[in-house]
Amino acid sequence: MENITEILDKVKFVNDSWAITLPLILILLDIISGVINAILKGEMDSSIMRQGLGHKFSEIVYLALGILADVFFKLHSVYLLAIIYISFMEIISILENCSKLGVPIPDILKNILKIKE
Repeated sequence: MENITEILDKVKFVNDSWAITLPLILILLDIISGVINAILKGEMDSSIMRQGLGHKFSEIVYLALGILADVFFKLHSVYLLAIIYISFMEIISILENCSKLGVPIPDILKNILKIKE
């Protein structure tokens, strides 16, 4: 059985720029969908927004630490884990926001991700 490092070595992005850009785009889409959701629901709250932005900042720090681990210690698997972790977390959050906005999400996906409307 392959270990996690061997599996991660098989993960390939078009290039390193896209590997870094993907989680950043997803973070931005999550912020936008969350703000739109809050505005439309009349639940805009600056303290919740600050807390959410704090979480987004910590994700960017994780990404930076992954990059540093790759560049300075040649720990490419740490870099990839950071990208994959942040990307999946953001995709789930975007789907949750879209579901709250009334965008239909397949039931099987809602059940797997435990998305509540």
